[in-house]
Amino acid sequence: MQDSSQYRFSQHARPDMPNSLKELLLLPHYDVDDFMSVIQHFYSASQGSREETRMGEQDNSALIVKWGKKGAIAAIEKGPAFQESDLPAIEAALVSALGSDRAEIRRFIVMTRRPVLGAIGFKDWFQLIPAPDAAPRPAFPATGGNPAVLEVMIRASDNMSIDTRRAHRAVSEIEALFAAITKEGVARVTSGGRPQWAFLPDSTTQPMNVQPGYHLSNFEHRADNFTCIKMLADVDLDVADAYYRSGIDPSIGLCLPEIFPALALCFRNLPTNLKRRFRRAGYWMKVASETMHISKSVAYAATVRAIETVMPLIVPGEPCGSCGIRPGTQTRQAFAQFVDRLTGQSIEQNKRLAFYDRRSRLVHGDVIFTWDEEQMSEQSIVLDEMSDTYAILVD
Repeated sequence: MQDSSQYRFSQHARPDMPNSLKELLLLPHYDVDDFMSVIQHFYSASQGSREETRMGEQDNSALIVKWGKKGAIAAIEKGPAFQESDLPAIEAALVSALGSDRAEIRRFIVMTRRPVLGAIGFKDWFQLIPAPDAAPRPAFPATGGNPAVLEVMIRASDNMSIDTRRAHRAVSEIEALFAAITKEGVARVTSGGRPQWAFLPDSTTQPMNVQPGYHLSNFEHRADNFTCIKMLADVDLDVADAYYRSGIDPSIGLCLPEIFPALALCFRNLPTNLKRRFRRAGYWMKVASETMHISKSVAYAATVRAIETVMPLIVPGEPCGSCGIRPGTQTRQAFAQFVDRLTGQSIEQNKRLAFYDRRSRLVHGDVIFTWDEEQMSEQSIVLDEMSDTYAILVD
């Protein structure tokens, strides 16, 4: 198990509760997501931007949350709709939400593309282990949908809503991490998907309309400690170049690139704003992976969006005094330069720009890939080329 104990709750120190409105609302030292969750019980977010979020009615805000450069709350201002009488209730809700700082384990069933035969974990963070023997498994593991158990450590709260949010937020981070830097597709099973027609094993001649979902009887969702993995083998690690350039071999269990532990710890230690950006990139890679078999066009656009998400923000220059236009590098140009710089593989610029131009034409509805339009495969070569570029970028 990798050691990440130096990161344990370092960003979650709990000070004494404030005893004034000013102290209560200056909360950069509290968990930002927890604070916003509590406040949204009183005032919903009506408007938001990179600089601020207005809570309450659109034209009559109760609170205005000012954001700092690193994703922390820089300041909170009272709006005209703020009621001083709400303050005791907000204080009580914050006390309940913050709760104690006891560490507890939350356990989830997740699905992976290849069966999990070993274990990988990080002390005081998470571990991925094989599912219990009683867990239903697919008849053909190569088709995906292989169950495994993901255990995450969270800071438990006596407030059930906050506790649940923390658990699901922790799992979402792990899903984004795997989606962004692996090919394994670790994800929870949701039961809210659209029903699908399927042939059940005991009725191969009559299809049935079934709801996606997964259930394992007597599965414990809470624990005081991680499951002991001393008797389990480690998940296989492969050389990064070979891992990203090869396909997924369904005959072997889950395998990760050898750089995964180091990258995971880097992600763990990112500032809040960069961690959120990386999570968004992981989300788009997850969308690309999950839609590949449905739409090459959507998967391609999502892959480019993942790269855009981790690009440095483009800061335009001062506007021209005569025409008012702000000079600066165009997004497509910045995209090409960013990929070239990180991959170290400079190619003809027009080819790199073509990656981004295809995305723009897809997003704006000018084209869709031939595979999607006619169920033909020649355009899939373009998608493979784009996926290779992202893999090199991660490496």
